[in-house]
Order: sequence, then structure tokens, then C-alpha cells
Amino acid sequence: MGEGSTVTCAGPGTVFTFGVHDPNAGSPTCGFTYRRSSQGRQFTVSATVTYRVTWAGGGQSGTVGDLTATWSTLQQVDEAQSVVTG
Repeated sequence: MGEGSTVTCAGPGTVFTFGVHDPNAGSPTCGFTYRRSSQGRQFTVSATVTYRVTWAGGGQSGTVGDLTATWSTLQQVDEAQSVVTG
């Protein structure tokens, strides 16, 4: 996640639907919350997806070796501070 943490998720996750899901809410199946700001820097966040492919047709079936796709982006993490009184 760019600041030393990693997240490993199993399964397809949850499909995000505009108008149904709150974009400010955490993912119900696979998410990450930054606990500190990037202090003006940007974190390099990377995601790798592994597809395990099986096929069937023409009376035969088989598997394809794992297929992976990797994506990276720079992300600045801002913070909100609050003061609670009385």
C-alpha cells in the first residue's frame, strides 16, 4: 500500500455500484484504511490481480497457467484532525 503494508484478498470482492454504495465507506470484502497521512509525499500503491483460468468445451477441459495483471499509481493521503471537548 506504499507505506509498508500489504493486503491480500481472496475471491472476486464486491462490485461497486454508483448510487447504491457509499464511496466513502470501507469495502465489505477487501479494503485498506491508511492510519497516517503521507505528509505531503505520495505513496506508490500497487495492485496485482491473479486469474486462475479453467476452460471446458468440445468434450475437453483444462487449465491455463496463472495470468496476472499489475497496476500502480501515486496516492497522496490527507488527514482530518478533530478536537473533542466536554
